[in-house]
Formats: sequence, structure tokens, C-alpha cells
Amino acid sequence: MSELAAVGKAAILIPYPYSANGEQEKLAEMLEKINAAETIKQKENNSKLQIEKICSLVSNNDQLENLMRKIKTYAKPNANQLLAKLISKN
Repeated sequence: MSELAAVGKAAILIPYPYSANGEQEKLAEMLEKINAAETIKQKENNSKLQIEKICSLVSNNDQLENLMRKIKTYAKPNANQLLAKLISKN
């Protein structure tokens, strides 16, 4: 996710449902809720649904740009500097 946010790329996420505590699904749902990504649940995943979602994004430039703008708000390009400051304070 951090890579997508850093470059501001729109994404259709298919989270792994068996990750520890379901964190992939939780993150994907949160990003979808705030219009920062589209998601497909793995149990619903099929090529027809993937094509529909892709075509929907490609044909709706406003939605595509909105996804890119929203995901970019999660970018932390200076995370290493912030982490170093936190460590040095302790």
C-alpha cells in the first residue's frame, strides 16, 4: 500500500482473506470506504468482475483521478526521517 500511495496510483485491491487478523481485508475496506481504492473480495473474484471494474475506472476519468488523489494522501515520503526522530527522542 505504501508504494501505491507514494506514487499515487489507482488500484483495484484483492486482499488475501487469510492474513493475520484479516488486516489486508480491513485496510482494503477502509481505503474503499474513503474512495482511495476499489476492492474485490477474493471469494467474489473472477475475470468478469475484474474486467468490469477496470472498464469502469478507465471510462470514468473523474473517478480514476479521485482514487489517485485520495491514495496519495496516505503517502509518507519522509517516513524514514520521522522514524529516526522518534528513535532519537528515546
